[in-house]
This record gives sequence, C-alpha cells and structure tokens, in this order.
Amino acid sequence: MEITIRKATHQDREALCEIHVSSIRELGKSHYSEAEVDPWSKGRTPARYEGHISERHVIVAQNRSIPVGFGTLDLMKPMEYSSMQLTWKTAPPFPGS
Repeated sequence: MEITIRKATHQDREALCEIHVSSIRELGKSHYSEAEVDPWSKGRTPARYEGHISERHVIVAQNRSIPVGFGTLDLMKPMEYSSMQLTWKTAPPFPGS
C-alpha cells in the first residue's frame, strides 16, 4: 500500500466527513460506550469541514487517489518550533488496501 500526503481541498469535505464518522464509530467503540459514541458520531456533515479546510493546514492521506485519513498540522511561530503537533484521523482498512 502506497500512501501519499497532500493538502486538503474543499472537494475533500465529504471524504473527510466519512472518514471521521467511520473512525469515531469503529475506533471509539473500543474505548467508549455506544451511548457515548452514538451522539459523538451523529450530526457531522461535509459542511462542517469547510472552515477547517479554509482556516487550517488540513492534510489528506490517500491510497491510489482514495482518501483514507486526514490530519490537521498546527504550525507554530518560528520561535515556538520546539515541537509540532499532528492530529490524525484514520478510517478502518478499506478492501484492497
């Protein structure tokens, strides 16, 4: 499997939403109850990702041009580069990946 990373575009909104909801539902259930996971995963729409893509450094991981994960890269001011934080959301494995 070859993963490439690229900057997210507004055309990625639906894929980001699907990956995020899938990640919450699949990975969340190993740490949280269904009563916690269910409301957490509901109400997410592609429009919710519009602001993130416009205002942040959102990157997409893709396998064969198919988005399989995304993250937000928080770039700090030059004097604060002692660390960078990457928040990563992944989807469960896809068939054929």
